[in-house]
Amino acid sequence: MKRHRKRAIISLFSCLALLPVAPAAWTAAGGKADFVFAYNNKILADVDPKDAMAAMKIYVEELEKQTAYHGVPYVYDNIEETTGKVQEGAIDFLALSSLDYLRIKNRVDIELAFGPVKGGKSTLKYLLLTNANRGYTKLRDLKDKKLLIPKGDDIAALYLNTVLLKNRLGEVINFFSSVEEKTKPSQVVLAVFFGQADACVTTDTALKIMMELNPQIGRSLNIMTSSPELVTAATVFRRSVNADIKKKTIDIALKLNENSRGRQILLLFKIDGLVPLHESDLASIRELVSEYDRLRTGKR
Repeated sequence: MKRHRKRAIISLFSCLALLPVAPAAWTAAGGKADFVFAYNNKILADVDPKDAMAAMKIYVEELEKQTAYHGVPYVYDNIEETTGKVQEGAIDFLALSSLDYLRIKNRVDIELAFGPVKGGKSTLKYLLLTNANRGYTKLRDLKDKKLLIPKGDDIAALYLNTVLLKNRLGEVINFFSSVEEKTKPSQVVLAVFFGQADACVTTDTALKIMMELNPQIGRSLNIMTSSPELVTAATVFRRSVNADIKKKTIDIALKLNENSRGRQILLLFKIDGLVPLHESDLASIRELVSEYDRLRTGKR
């Protein structure tokens, strides 16, 4: 039972059911949408799906206010099914993890748009944390211990699997005695802080926020490993989308800090802002994927 549960948790390619668009959204403006926004509710783990949808609705309203275009927000889980909708022309703008972007970029005609800024930067580092009082000094010390990991974060799982393989310790599924997912970053960190788990994976920005609230957390936790700076979330346009819609969508997105409605969107998404994203920005996540593939096939 435990093994099956762990497989479900850390699988890099797990899929859930696609969330349908509310019928009212399609008819709100009395007809077919000019522009459909699709947002993956896993890319910002600490954002409530209801807040994400509320933020998207505000963004759509701003687009409609400043242009003649009617937009529709769409929340999804299943990247494969959503990719098909992009290919069909049913989705115009897609927010997804950078890992999902790398998986689909050669199968669908899309182009990068922008990415989120959080904690003052557009990248994140993944950290493997332990309680300093436990005396764990090497990765091998965590064999058959309890791990907590952010819910649905495929990149966190990819990073930790790569670290373990690099140290000839196998993969997460066989190394730890149990693996549990938690929705909020604070939950995984506090579980280690209070001794309820032996280790956790979180991000540097999440840890920084918690340390600002409680400096004791920083003194009580040990950073055992750290990833490179990684772009973890991206947005893309379907390449054939009307150029005017693209331009106006980008203009609004990059100026969200300049008005109250925009700041409300940023608050709901728990980000500082958005910045243009380029292929070169994804070099470190591409290298992480390549390293994992090499190690998994025994090519060091």
